[in-house]
Amino acid sequence: MIDRVIRFQLTNLTDGPCTVSFEPRGDQADLPKGEMFTVEVSGPGDGPLEISYAPNGVIIGEWDGAHTRLWNRRGETIQTR
Repeated sequence: MIDRVIRFQLTNLTDGPCTVSFEPRGDQADLPKGEMFTVEVSGPGDGPLEISYAPNGVIIGEWDGAHTRLWNRRGETIQTR
């Protein structure tokens, strides 16, 4: 099966930090006010990528077998916790 790759930019336009959560793993990263992340979700399979808003955060639901990588606008890799 061919890997799928979805890449998009996520920008925090609020007045404070935003928590970005990745499901189903439960990893998180803090997106500071005014910052932008490039998000890349890749892996085998054809399930949906779900993006949801919650108070103070965004939830990105990956399909089974997918993994996610993040970079800030300077190209530095963001580590999730």
